[in-house]
Amino acid sequence: MLCRSILCRCAAVTAPLHAGKRPLLNTEKKHGFTHKDTRRIDELNMVAYEWQHDATEAVYYHIDTDDRNCTFCIGFRTPAENNKGASHVLEHTVLCGSKKYPVRDPFFMMMRRSLSTFMNAMTGADYTLYPFATTNQQDFCNLLDVYLDAVFYPLLREEDFKQEGHRVEVETAGDGMGKRLVYNGVVFNEMRGVVSEPSQHYAHSLMRLMLPGTHYEHISGGYPPDVLQLTHEELVAFHGKHYHPSNSITLTYGAQHPENWMEILNNYFSSFSKGGVVTVPTLAPEQRFHQMKKISLQGPLNSMGNPQRQKRISVSFGVQQEENRLEDMVDLSVLDSLLSSGPSSPLYQALLESQIGSHYAPMRGYSSYLSSPFVSYGVEGVDEARPNAEEEVLNAVISTLQKVEKEGFDQRRVQSVIFQEELQQRHRAADYGVNLCTGLCSMGLCRAANNRWTSLIGCHTCGDWGKDGWHHFSHASRGTF
Repeated sequence: MLCRSILCRCAAVTAPLHAGKRPLLNTEKKHGFTHKDTRRIDELNMVAYEWQHDATEAVYYHIDTDDRNCTFCIGFRTPAENNKGASHVLEHTVLCGSKKYPVRDPFFMMMRRSLSTFMNAMTGADYTLYPFATTNQQDFCNLLDVYLDAVFYPLLREEDFKQEGHRVEVETAGDGMGKRLVYNGVVFNEMRGVVSEPSQHYAHSLMRLMLPGTHYEHISGGYPPDVLQLTHEELVAFHGKHYHPSNSITLTYGAQHPENWMEILNNYFSSFSKGGVVTVPTLAPEQRFHQMKKISLQGPLNSMGNPQRQKRISVSFGVQQEENRLEDMVDLSVLDSLLSSGPSSPLYQALLESQIGSHYAPMRGYSSYLSSPFVSYGVEGVDEARPNAEEEVLNAVISTLQKVEKEGFDQRRVQSVIFQEELQQRHRAADYGVNLCTGLCSMGLCRAANNRWTSLIGCHTCGDWGKDGWHHFSHASRGTF
């Protein structure tokens, strides 16, 4: 029996360490939070709780388990509005000092002094996350206070903006005889490397073409020439709009009752009144392709690769889903594994064993992390001299999908994929809680606005899997790239 849950895709889930049902926590109203929902997952020895903050309607979830490596994650909806990378620069700058901790770099100071097993921050296309994990409860409360003060009351000094975003510096020429002005900055330099990487360039171009008119047209991390146009005033305004409790999801995980953590959360949340929730837009029906399109683009070359085998070709499909139903998301993830994972998969045999290309193209499979997901299959390393390569890839993908739709999958392969999923669920890695929290938090921010969040943790059988899965592939929305 396959656990049809988002946990299968967001993190490796383990079997319970101890037999028996986990006792329920006291869920009476505490510290300004009202209990909304409880979902027991006995197979994983977990219980998921949902609370809502009364004043701001901020949502807070706790996963009660017997793991002593407790995890915290707070995330904000931050869909990109342009290519200036405001969300990325802000992610760096909020960690450069706050109202309560006005030191130059409290984040790295805590890394040296803390007993944490994980500390970081990350920016996605739709969201910004701030997770940490530690086995020490006093350390957890200390880190929680540092993180919350950083995200809600950052100093956002202009000198920190120049350090993390962009600035102009005087550079001495190599011969020491002259000087010149150059641009510098942590995010600016980081994104120079990212956008020049061929796979990253290809992946973003594919998203931009498949999801026109959405925030995915923009590079959330920032496009270097546009990063230089970001102003300090725009950064401060972006923080004021997006970093509000009402626009957040908070998640904790571990073997401690969250009452003490709720008190700290309430101390920060109560300073705000109810605010607006930033919408993560989805692709409107009129924006989708209504016929197949063939698009060719030029991009940077891989300097380490064969210069005659730099071509990448993908066939991509829009996905038909009913209001981001979680069951559809899991169905498509399993379907993707059956189609393309491993040498015995039909698309691997059609695209790679046929030697059309050397590897799968970037963004292969089902992009479950997008608010408007799509599926994409293709190859890279295609010989420039190969005639009709585009038609070969298109025919290989379409004919394979049609054959599998007609004949189905070999039951031994279905059982193998299900078995692998179950093994994943039973594997507990050191970063299990972090992967679980960041995965569920990001999914909740960009995909699950209309779903009961605790249903993300619900487990369902898959006895009826595959009967109707094909209707998700919208052939009217396909385009070869």
